[in-house]
Amino acid sequence: MYSIIVVDDEADVRGAIIDIIEWDKLGFRLAGEAGNGQEALELIEDTSPDVIITDIRMPFMDGISLAQRIRETNPVTKIVFLTGFNDFDYAVSAIKLNVIAYLVKPISAKDLTETLISLKEKLDGEQQGISDTEHLREMYKRSMEMHKTSYLVSMVTEEAFVGINYQAQRQSPDEYGLRLTGERFLLFAVSPDISSFPDATVPTDNYELLKFSVVKTVRGIAEKYVGGEIFAVGSNVVGILSDSKENIEAYADILIKEIHQSIPRFYGFCVTIGVSAPYDDISHTKEAYREALSAINYRVVLGNGKVIYLSDVEKEGAFVPVFSDARDMQLCSIIKTGTKDEMLCFVGEIFSELASHKAGIEFYRISVIEMYAAVLRSLKSVSNSIEAEISGSLGLDEKLFSYDPVELKKWFTGLCDRVMENISTQRKTTVSILAGEGHEYIKNNYADPEISLKSVSRHFNISASYFSSLFRKEIGLPFKDALIKVRMEAAKELILTTSLRVFEVADQCGYSDQHYFSYCFKKYFGQSPGEMRASHISRTSGETPADGE
Repeated sequence: MYSIIVVDDEADVRGAIIDIIEWDKLGFRLAGEAGNGQEALELIEDTSPDVIITDIRMPFMDGISLAQRIRETNPVTKIVFLTGFNDFDYAVSAIKLNVIAYLVKPISAKDLTETLISLKEKLDGEQQGISDTEHLREMYKRSMEMHKTSYLVSMVTEEAFVGINYQAQRQSPDEYGLRLTGERFLLFAVSPDISSFPDATVPTDNYELLKFSVVKTVRGIAEKYVGGEIFAVGSNVVGILSDSKENIEAYADILIKEIHQSIPRFYGFCVTIGVSAPYDDISHTKEAYREALSAINYRVVLGNGKVIYLSDVEKEGAFVPVFSDARDMQLCSIIKTGTKDEMLCFVGEIFSELASHKAGIEFYRISVIEMYAAVLRSLKSVSNSIEAEISGSLGLDEKLFSYDPVELKKWFTGLCDRVMENISTQRKTTVSILAGEGHEYIKNNYADPEISLKSVSRHFNISASYFSSLFRKEIGLPFKDALIKVRMEAAKELILTTSLRVFEVADQCGYSDQHYFSYCFKKYFGQSPGEMRASHISRTSGETPADGE
């Protein structure tokens, strides 16, 4: 069922609307009623209704203003306006406020029932679009293809895959159904020789379309021999072959040669293909891609239109970074928002690679210094006093140049753990301070009638939703309730200790409308300002309050 709220300042009209409809039979549940726009906003915050039926002409806050506020805070809520004949043109202008129906007073049960039936059909249609399995399956398939390609690109470039944490990124090849489960891998990159485009037998003006065709051709050739994935990265077509050691050794050279010969034959232009060394761990794919690109760069020396194996042109053991830009980003992300398990897993993997690398002690030291810098940058992003917080426990020089891998790994893991705890503490402290400052801001500015969650969050340069959440958590009250409490307590003090008239008290407490102030005051304290003052005077001196109070 869909929840609905009825808002009208005339209690008899509101009651009639509620009583003439059998809500449950029409698929609706009455979530509440309100006598004005301000009261409705409070009710909406608690219930988040699907539909609001509201009058336009109301005290304190009219229907148009209410619709504007609803659009800001609950944009999915549908609105039905109740309007008099003279208001109709005015109401129609509110079409952009998610107002989907208008009922002209006096309202009949027939008109309201027809409106609700139509409204339910519209809501059901929206819901059906979400639950249409076949449509969703097709959308999911397209989305998965896009995510699959994005993930493959992230495997070979320095761009971390957005939206996936470190642990999930390690598991994703299987999640995306990638054919990368073999025991041996080999990567190649196909780069078009632009100088041969004038001889092409196909149009080359739409390169994206041409690249799509080449990917399809390369994939078709590769699939005949071994498993793997083919995709485009920039102007290149990249292939990650993944199969048994025997199949990679037997077929990789053959399929690469077939690709090299087929593209000129099918398209009329030449390509240079760079090939990495075989590798056994998929985590080395970025390194393999760099090898393939390095091989392609040798065409300046060897000429275009060739298959170039990096192992043929460079000696084994050349310096290849273990701590790449992408891993730098991953470590920073883990330090700032990850878990201790994610950190231990990541650091363990890096140090395992360092231990197996053949580049020697200098390479080892450089990699550790780069990781150390990433950790300090992460801390610096939330603190301006690094030295005061963790100095004396770093010991980089001593640990680094003693070159005890076990001790160095233990020291670095401890460093990461301390920094993560430091960042967590800083964040909690910041949240507490921010909530306190927000509360203090209310106490100092409650007389401003324009003060609101949005204006205060803007003052502190954070989003309203984030400020609302941290304020409620730290202060124990929603922002709106805290503001009302401060205003009401201030108003009570003025009523009991001064001779200010009610409209003057209202003005000093941030209420531009005396009647709405009195309404809120009575709702909060159970008696009107005048009644409270009279009772106080009667108890203390027996005097009679001045007229108009």
